[in-house]
Amino acid sequence: MSLKNLAGKVKGHGSSKFSTLHFIRQRFTAIILVPLFIWLTFCIVNLIKSSSSENVILFISHPMNFTLIVIFILFFLYHGYLGMNDIMKDYIKCETLYKFLNKILLVICILTYFVSIINFIFYHLLFRYFSGMS
Repeated sequence: MSLKNLAGKVKGHGSSKFSTLHFIRQRFTAIILVPLFIWLTFCIVNLIKSSSSENVILFISHPMNFTLIVIFILFFLYHGYLGMNDIMKDYIKCETLYKFLNKILLVICILTYFVSIINFIFYHLLFRYFSGMS
């Protein structure tokens, strides 16, 4: 098989710029998630050892912990979205179905993010204003 035949098969299949950007986004989110996952695992193990619900709420209500958890959830969901997008692109041949499912996946990720943040804010407010502790 000559190079002309290979070039003819590949021609018209689009640019690889999107794929490169997608690859970089996946690797970037993975690199950010590794230290956050290690930190969160360490914190969860320590919270389980203390076995106190007040310690969990105290942990969540600390601004640095709250911020890191929010960042973890954001990158975790975005990384999952990118991975599921790859899977759907590989296995769903119908373009209309792919676009529909991609939008549903995006909506699910966004809703999950906001529900998680609202949940953490609720626990923060619950601790601050209803537990009698400041």
